[in-house]
Amino acid sequence: MQGMLAMFVLASCAALASSGNASNSRRLVKLTIVAIDSKGAPVTDLRPEEIQLREDGSLRSMAYFRFAGSSRALAALAPDEFENRPGPPPTLILLDRWNEGLSTMAKAWHDVDEALLHAESVQRIYVYLLTGRGELWPVRPVPGAAEAWRPVEPPSPAELVAKLDDAVRQTEGLRLQDRLDPVQRSYTTWQALGIFRKMDPMAGRKNFIWVTHGVPLYADALDGARADFTRPIVDLANAQAGSQVAIYTVAQAGEGPQADPSEETRQALRLFSDITGGRAYPSDYTRTALTEALNDGRGAYQVAYYSPVLERGSWEHKIRVDAVRKGVRLLTRGRYYGDEVAAAPDELADSAFEGLTRSPFDATEIALRVRKTRIPGRDAVHFEVVVDPRDLLMERDGGQFRGSFTLRLALYGKAGFIGVAQAVQKDFTLTDFTLTQEQRDDVKNGIGVSQDVVLDRDIQQVRLMVFDWGLRTLGSVTIPVR
Repeated sequence: MQGMLAMFVLASCAALASSGNASNSRRLVKLTIVAIDSKGAPVTDLRPEEIQLREDGSLRSMAYFRFAGSSRALAALAPDEFENRPGPPPTLILLDRWNEGLSTMAKAWHDVDEALLHAESVQRIYVYLLTGRGELWPVRPVPGAAEAWRPVEPPSPAELVAKLDDAVRQTEGLRLQDRLDPVQRSYTTWQALGIFRKMDPMAGRKNFIWVTHGVPLYADALDGARADFTRPIVDLANAQAGSQVAIYTVAQAGEGPQADPSEETRQALRLFSDITGGRAYPSDYTRTALTEALNDGRGAYQVAYYSPVLERGSWEHKIRVDAVRKGVRLLTRGRYYGDEVAAAPDELADSAFEGLTRSPFDATEIALRVRKTRIPGRDAVHFEVVVDPRDLLMERDGGQFRGSFTLRLALYGKAGFIGVAQAVQKDFTLTDFTLTQEQRDDVKNGIGVSQDVVLDRDIQQVRLMVFDWGLRTLGSVTIPVR
């Protein structure tokens, strides 16, 4: 229908345990929702009452709902004020020569070039080539720890295309997979897809665009045995979803635009996108995949709900999201797997902080604003940190909302990361027996933490990091101190 509002909801995170339930009888399931209209523009006025969430056919009430898009309005900063401003989600493109025929590879290569040339910016776009020998070739690799404190100037789209062209030419030659057992070829593919782990230090949603002829759900080995790859695909996709990686697959085929390599291959690729909350595209749609993956970050929402952990619960849990608003269509991550509870909260926090110290980008799941003040006569700095409470999971307890977060500082010197210091835990309660959701979301001043930090002379930058114990989410701001 012309003018009809279309919204696509993409879930991008696996189930997590609730820290507030010692009996482990429930888990917190987090979803990333992306809303766009019929023209592909992001929708930023979605309301929680316009969504109905179901898991395994049962309605679930949302424990958390928050607009988190990169189009979020931001106030101007005063001198010596800093804020973690959201940007486009990091995106990794894998051009798959290992599973391509000669006729499909040339077109896939051209399509990736075109997608990069038409990208608004390639600052957060990383490109790898899976060669005909089953090796990962970094065209523009995911940044390492050094870029966390000394950012590298990103290439222009034309420069990145030139790097890709050079990589393809250098890796031309014999394709070993033509002589390999089909089962061995598939397992080499699964191993290569583990490259998503390189994006783990980057908090929040990440995109993975896989341009490939694909692999089937089933294959006949050279010895005649029949292999079923459903479980390896599910396990890999579930791990990617747990890392908030959404997979966008482009099923490249020699038959031309909108063709599919085969029914079984199409099923396998759609399984990846369904489990991770990405999208599946037909052949020659690489440019569309990149455009929509980046656009999805502009109209993103974070949603969380509680689900019971049953003693004899199902391994597969199906998610369905329906729109109440007239003329709205919803697409969501269709499922998640497992009833396992998350690791101990302390382990999760330590792992999250450790990863964030190595990330090239600040985390923006929790909005932070920081004012820096030099302390006269001392080699120290006073930081006033304001945390946006709307980005925290606050449990209702009678007429109160309760929550908890921890603040840590990562220190960077001339040689890079030095260490983590000054752990501060903040338990807070907003008390108002008539407090509504709207009133809670209207908190203007946020939750403040002040901290004096004595800094050695070789420390160049400080990254202030906040971890929410309820949602297991992160926010950070990196501040120069020299």
